[in-house]
Amino acid sequence: MKRTKRIIGIVLSLSLILGTSTAAFAASSVSNAAKPASTKVLAYIKPDLKVRFNDETLTFKDSNNQIIYPLVYRGSAYLPIRAISALIGEDIEWDNYSQTVFIGKTLSNPSKSKIKMGNQNAFQIISASAISSIALPFLETVYVKPDINIMYDFELKSFTDSNNQTVYPIIYNGSTYLPIRCLSSLMNKPITWDNVSKTIIIGNITSGTSTISKKSQAILNLEAKYESAIELYDQATDKIKYIHQSTDSEKLNLIAAAVTEDVALAQKQTIDIKNMNTADFTEDELKAKDVLYAFVESSEYYILVLENISYLAASYSDYSMLAETFMDLALQSRDKMDDARTAIEKLQKNAQ
Repeated sequence: MKRTKRIIGIVLSLSLILGTSTAAFAASSVSNAAKPASTKVLAYIKPDLKVRFNDETLTFKDSNNQIIYPLVYRGSAYLPIRAISALIGEDIEWDNYSQTVFIGKTLSNPSKSKIKMGNQNAFQIISASAISSIALPFLETVYVKPDINIMYDFELKSFTDSNNQTVYPIIYNGSTYLPIRCLSSLMNKPITWDNVSKTIIIGNITSGTSTISKKSQAILNLEAKYESAIELYDQATDKIKYIHQSTDSEKLNLIAAAVTEDVALAQKQTIDIKNMNTADFTEDELKAKDVLYAFVESSEYYILVLENISYLAASYSDYSMLAETFMDLALQSRDKMDDARTAIEKLQKNAQ
């Protein structure tokens, strides 16, 4: 069987080199050495993140029937590829020789003529309330793997985030994860993010929309940006705990690198809110936007100081000289967060 797979793989490779529609695979195999190296990073495991598919809330399981959660890295959410293949109703196969994940057409079923093995147990439908609101996100070491190829029906696939930056597969606990956004291209379904309810919506949603029908688009945008700002603030703050707990140099450097990514997100967040189109905003919406901007600007300074602390900690240097500044900015950011919450809650109340 292994010999048969290898022969098929060789035949495929030859046909690709000769210029068939899947020539990208051969190019990928040749250029693997030029790809960025595998990188160890920190990502957030998100038990509280909901995924709705065709208006149903899902939870995911690995091959041992254990629940696994979405993860978030650099602002992009990822699902295990096993779940993704199940959602699109396709088989999945790993070829170690070429470091390739095959979805749909595989080396053992290149024409899809065999009955699909399927991954029926990769997810299950549950009630939205069953998603844990008690289990908090937590940091885990994962591996970003630019050297892993993703093939769908023998066509090489690449994926980008909302900023059009290339994103790569991630390995966590032996499972390969792909960005949820890849479902949009593989399934031709819209994918949206509800930051208020922390829900990724795949496909069209037909229920639960009446509660927001009276809200203006401005209020919805302000709500989403506010929730995103709080999440970034909380995740950055959470890293203080890991800095205090860890004495391992590698872990401390990973934390510092993660905070640097938080700084980049905070800076982008500040710019986005500053440059919001306010042409149709009411007076109260304009006030809420200004208060929200004050919060994210303060939060950005706070995270910048945290970045300095994290790198000092990683080099085992004294960072006590930054303690007072850090605490002042933390309290200031909290006060401005409360102001932003009050302003947005006022908008929500008026929209009812």
